[in-house]
Amino acid sequence: MRNFIVYISMGVFLYLYSYFLGGDNTMLMLYMLIFALFISVILTIPLKGRITFSIDAPTVEVEKDGVVKVNFHIHNKSILPVPFIDVSFIKSENFTISSPSDIRFSLGSKVKKTISIEYCAKTRGVSRIGVESVFIKDYLGFFRIRLTKGIDLSTMCGEITVIPRLYSINLNSKIMQNTALALMPEDTNLTTSSMIFTSGEPGYEFREYAAGDPLHKIHWKLSAKKDVLMVRKDEGRGIPKKCLIVDPCLVKSVEGEKGNFITRFFNRPKSEKNEDAIYIEEKILEAMLAVANGTVSTNSESDIWLYEEGQWKIYSVNEKKNIGELQNRLAAYYFIDKNDLTGEFRLPIESLMAQKKNSRNFSGGEIIVFTGLVDESLMEAVGQLNFNKYYVNLVSVINMDNQAGRVKVDQTDQGTIYEVPMGMDLSEAF
Repeated sequence: MRNFIVYISMGVFLYLYSYFLGGDNTMLMLYMLIFALFISVILTIPLKGRITFSIDAPTVEVEKDGVVKVNFHIHNKSILPVPFIDVSFIKSENFTISSPSDIRFSLGSKVKKTISIEYCAKTRGVSRIGVESVFIKDYLGFFRIRLTKGIDLSTMCGEITVIPRLYSINLNSKIMQNTALALMPEDTNLTTSSMIFTSGEPGYEFREYAAGDPLHKIHWKLSAKKDVLMVRKDEGRGIPKKCLIVDPCLVKSVEGEKGNFITRFFNRPKSEKNEDAIYIEEKILEAMLAVANGTVSTNSESDIWLYEEGQWKIYSVNEKKNIGELQNRLAAYYFIDKNDLTGEFRLPIESLMAQKKNSRNFSGGEIIVFTGLVDESLMEAVGQLNFNKYYVNLVSVINMDNQAGRVKVDQTDQGTIYEVPMGMDLSEAF
């Protein structure tokens, strides 16, 4: 539109100049200006059917910070050069792009060209990447011809699933151990023969020490003979089964009302997540995945509780493929505003109570809650679990973007609270 206004303004100016001041050269310039419009149209319209293009946009799964490349191939089969080609690449909140998303270039006669764009996964989610539109533009910039008209848009893009990053944590860390053992002072003089165990197969078979087994489980006498650390085989897994719960609530920022009445009326405030909330959500899920992966790495297992579709659902993780499945599920997991969830659903208390009721010899259980919002509602739910003989650990992600920060650990009679900075590398957190 701007080009057209400039063009008309030039024509009017030349005409007025010629009319009032005269001059053959001025009229000649006016005729050339009018003639240029026809030339621009004649040299552009025939190009539409002579330009072909293809797009390589993969449909893959990547972890956060992964890079995916999109290639745009175009070929001018005409003997006429192409004035301008405008290519718009799809923009996504989940990705950063290596170059501007809107690119303009010219293409010579019989020339092929490839443009490559790298998408870097910034946050988890399922998004499209690829090309949104392709236009030819004439020399004067008056009109555009859409080359993508009638083309199936699904062929121009790929669907990328960005899964939460999987961290490896210290398998001997406190959070990975049984609560009873974590609270018990280490005593390397104790052997497994002096401990009473109720799980595992009977007998006195032994196995090699595995990462995650407490030191007091080592049979030192046998280990000295074999020159390798040994533990009783009937002691079962080094790390007990974990119950991991993702708190579904986060506080979301609300856009304030600005301007006069009319502005406020047509621009109603909307509830939106700020960037910090997005990173806190990811860190919560990544922390839970790290602990779940730790249990699998030590031949143990865990139950994962997620609030989805208005109800609590449980997923069992006992092998590596379950971790991959869980990453895919969490890629599209949505947290909700705390005002949209009643207190009784803040944690799966009723479901846990039902499990307790069905257990004949329930003497207590251990739960780890991963949250970004430690408030009265959450602590009330934790108190109910404590009352029912559950020891509850809290992993709270706090809004502190500090890569070099440390995890603050507070020990209570009912559980341990781990405060994890939002920007911390989880491989160093536990």
